[in-house]
Amino acid sequence: MTSHETPRKRRPYAARMPVDQRRTELLDAALRVVARDGYDALTAQAIAHEAGVTKPVLYGAFSTLPALLEALLDREEAKALGQLMSALPFAILGDPATLAGRITRAWATAVRREPVTWQLILAGNGAMPAALADRIEAARAQLRSQLASLIGTYVPADHADPAILARALVATAEEFGRLLVSEPEQVDIDRLATTVQALVTGVAQQRRRG
Repeated sequence: MTSHETPRKRRPYAARMPVDQRRTELLDAALRVVARDGYDALTAQAIAHEAGVTKPVLYGAFSTLPALLEALLDREEAKALGQLMSALPFAILGDPATLAGRITRAWATAVRREPVTWQLILAGNGAMPAALADRIEAARAQLRSQLASLIGTYVPADHADPAILARALVATAEEFGRLLVSEPEQVDIDRLATTVQALVTGVAQQRRRG
C-alpha cells in the first residue's frame, strides 16, 4: 500500500455467542422485519442486516431461510396460542355471558401487550409464505374446534350450529385483533368485552325461550 492510499475499512465481525443465543437474536430480528416491512421483505439479507451480522453467521445458526421462518412461527405461535388457550375454559361454568366478556377482555389485552407477535399471525394468508399460512390455518382450525365444543355444551345443535358460531367468533376476533395491532386507539377493550357479553346474553335468552 502506498502512502497516499486510504486503508480499507474492515467490516465489523459479529461477536461470538452461543448458538441458542444467536438464534434468539436472529428470530427477534426477523420479527422486527416482518412487523416493520411485511413478509415480502423477509429475506436472509434483511434479517442479517437487522441483526447486525453477515449472512454466513445467519446460515451458521439456521441452515435455510425456511428453517428460520419455521422456528420463528413455532416460537410466536406457542406464545400466542398459550395466551389464547389459557383464556378458554374446558366447560362453561356459571353465567356464559360473563365468561364470554372475561375471555374477550383477556384475549384483547394479550394482543395489545404483544402486538408484534399477533401481527405475525394476523397478517392474512395472502401476505405470508404458503407453508406459514398452512400452519396458521391449522392452529385456527384447532381453535374453532375447541370453541365449538365449548359452545356445544351450552347451545344444543338443534338450536344453533356450534361450528358456525365458532367460525363467526374467530373471524370477528381476528378482525378486531388486526385493529388492535394496526390502530389500537380504535378499540376500547372494555366496550368490546361488554358488547360480546351482550350478544351472548341474547343467545342465552333465545335458548331459554326455545
